[in-house]
Amino acid sequence: MMKTFRLSVLLMTIAALCACETTRTPKAPPTPPPTYTGPEFFRATVGSVCTLSGYKPTLVSGYGLVVNLDGTGSSDVPPQIAQWLRNEMSRGGFGKRSLGHGHMTPDQVIMSNRTAVVKVEGLVPPGAVPGTPFDVMVSAIPGTQTTSLEGGLLYTTDLRFGGTSSRIPSSRPLGRAYGPIFLNPFISANPTALGGRDDNPRVGRICNGAIAVEAAPLALILRQPSFGRARQVADRINGRFRRADADKYALAVAKDDSTIHLNVLQRFKHNPQRMLDLIGHLYLNPTEQFAREQVKRLMVELAKPANRRHADGIVAALEGMGRLIVPVLRESYHHDNRVVRLAALSAGARLGDLGYAAEPLAAMAQADSGAESERATAMLGVLLGHSPDHTRIRAMLRHLLDSEDNRVRMTAFSALFNAGERGPYIIHRSFPGKFELALVNSSKQMVYVTRQGPPRIVIFDQMLGYNYPLFASLWNNRFMVRGDKDDLTIGVYHRAIDASNGQTEQIAPTVGNLLLLMANQRVDGNTLPGFDMGYGQVVKVLHELTQNGAISAPLVLQSSDLVQRINRERSGRATEGRPERSETNGSGSF
Repeated sequence: MMKTFRLSVLLMTIAALCACETTRTPKAPPTPPPTYTGPEFFRATVGSVCTLSGYKPTLVSGYGLVVNLDGTGSSDVPPQIAQWLRNEMSRGGFGKRSLGHGHMTPDQVIMSNRTAVVKVEGLVPPGAVPGTPFDVMVSAIPGTQTTSLEGGLLYTTDLRFGGTSSRIPSSRPLGRAYGPIFLNPFISANPTALGGRDDNPRVGRICNGAIAVEAAPLALILRQPSFGRARQVADRINGRFRRADADKYALAVAKDDSTIHLNVLQRFKHNPQRMLDLIGHLYLNPTEQFAREQVKRLMVELAKPANRRHADGIVAALEGMGRLIVPVLRESYHHDNRVVRLAALSAGARLGDLGYAAEPLAAMAQADSGAESERATAMLGVLLGHSPDHTRIRAMLRHLLDSEDNRVRMTAFSALFNAGERGPYIIHRSFPGKFELALVNSSKQMVYVTRQGPPRIVIFDQMLGYNYPLFASLWNNRFMVRGDKDDLTIGVYHRAIDASNGQTEQIAPTVGNLLLLMANQRVDGNTLPGFDMGYGQVVKVLHELTQNGAISAPLVLQSSDLVQRINRERSGRATEGRPERSETNGSGSF
């Protein structure tokens, strides 16, 4: 198999041939409004005296090469692109036996129908640090004859601001993408479907398929410049969120009378947006008397229907005030208004109120289905994070693995999984570079497939089996599975694209065993059989088995708005012009 080689940005003449990215003339960031116009109950917060620079994601892109396609690629590469590819592949060692690529020349790869030149796009998250993962969308270039990216592997591709535009000067890489392509299993079979849609076989994604290669700067811009106020804001932030031994810098550093630079603390590196929410809703008055009075005021305000849209902000403000407000919060744990009750309990969970918040949260989670039950379940997981050995909270979450609501079930699983739950309730297996498999002890059957963040398949009911007679065939009979009701095993056959002979295995008749067989790779020291299939291929088989009735459990595909968000950024509705990699990278209110 060809080794990964690094793809750099295309020449402007190449991008002009494939121009499909709209750009706009760079504009200066908007001047922060001098006065605060938000809700009165958020006055005197950091967000009321500052605006945030760098709060938007950055759209990055580049051209890449997808390989290992099953004859669905194309050789009709424009001459300039073909020459660029030759140069890049030669640098990567193709045609040099000493580097292991002597059997393949660049021309052989380029002209093969097993490869495709693609456009790769992603959104670097706000506050990203080097190594922060993000999802990318991969799409065949318009005008080429590539019909599907199914089963393909993207070679390492550098991602830049305007990386596929001829109208923006080349910039240094902000991200780097690599990995196997995942297609929506409910995909349209029509290869001429509209480009950019998530039901198009010419458009795929790689979950967590890219990493940021440099930090995305964040800064607070004071509405009214004052060095004294800048120092006050920085001191308040640093006093509430102290740096740990692993943190090189303090969270907030006052630079001048207008600017406070923000450094993402290690404990927020996987979720910098949460850090920004907490900072924006942090009150500047740290006195205990103010905090206790403000809790009561916020609960009164939240009871008003017009203020329900501020519920998340109110929870962040409550958390920012710290544990000293917990006794006052408890007064609202059983409030008649469900919105107020859930907000108080959410803040209590964030502040680690194990003894009082757990029981009412469990009651809300079990009461019915919907967003409130899902949120209450998530907050039980937050409580468990404060005390991973808390047996009572673990028992509550285990009970919710049998909820009638799919979202509650999956949220309970995530909470337990993140807290290290393994053994009888969760059997876990990782396939590096592919996906994670979890088998959950649950009486409510479901197969859950992620398509954002870490690739993961979760099977609710560890012994989930099949309806018989069992038969499925995919990829022109290169993969087949069959079995009868009275058989003790099922037979599975697979032949790789470039193999002359196939492999047949007999396995125990559970869905979990089938996935283990498909994903496992036979290597030294691993005696288990395996077909070394990728995430997208495994999900495709699951989809086929559920569609033909062989698996009766519902196949639930995680929702994702990646394509829509990229389209919005690309069109310029969310980000216009070239972002400055400094404190002037756009500004906006919290």
